[in-house]
Amino acid sequence: MKTMTMTLKPSRTPAFLRPARGGGIGEAIGRVALRLWLRARGVRCQLVRSAEELARVNDFRRRVFAGAGYPAELAARSERYDAHSLCVAAYSGDALIGALRLIPAARSCRVLDLWNVALPPGVRAAEIHELSGLAIDRSQRGRGRAALLGLLDMALETARDHDVRWWIISAQPRSFRSFLAVNERCALLTPRPPTPWHLERRRGYEDYLRVHGPTITIGLFDLSAVSYLQNLRRSVAGYLRDRRT
Repeated sequence: MKTMTMTLKPSRTPAFLRPARGGGIGEAIGRVALRLWLRARGVRCQLVRSAEELARVNDFRRRVFAGAGYPAELAARSERYDAHSLCVAAYSGDALIGALRLIPAARSCRVLDLWNVALPPGVRAAEIHELSGLAIDRSQRGRGRAALLGLLDMALETARDHDVRWWIISAQPRSFRSFLAVNERCALLTPRPPTPWHLERRRGYEDYLRVHGPTITIGLFDLSAVSYLQNLRRSVAGYLRDRRT
């Protein structure tokens, strides 16, 4: 296991999550401020509650993935985890503009099914959610960043409700950098050669793994300390800076 530190420019980072310098009332104020900012941006996020809404989210994710050049199998095969997952959706009015899947690792999750990685000592699968299937409608000018912030905020609240202490994520480097908003220090998990068990579970992902597998990054993020206040300010400042350029 490796530990890395990466610093991202605030203008490019949805950086509402950082190691906390304090808690209590300051964190509560920061969370309220974030949600007021999301409302001002016209973005609301909620857990998916119905089969109809889930079908809409999955169709949206397939279209976003196809537009980004990912093989169709990636979205379709990952839907097998929906039966024991939680899904968060971001809306602007009635328009669906973002989605994220939270997969409890204790039941099985895509990262641990496809990649032979060892969890650090003391980390239990029962305390892990995989963040998977992130899809953002990039055509929504000015709202993509807010949608990502809202999805991560909802994912964090859901984690706390389910006594989850860790997020595990597999992504391409450019996408992985967005998740470093969780914590600039994260544990990188190095895949070992796949076992026959992993090879069996890779069936149906062949095209995705052939093209994207060699550059995949897997990280484990600690959710035990979170601060909203300063990072909401940094995120809003980054948004305003982007608007001027």
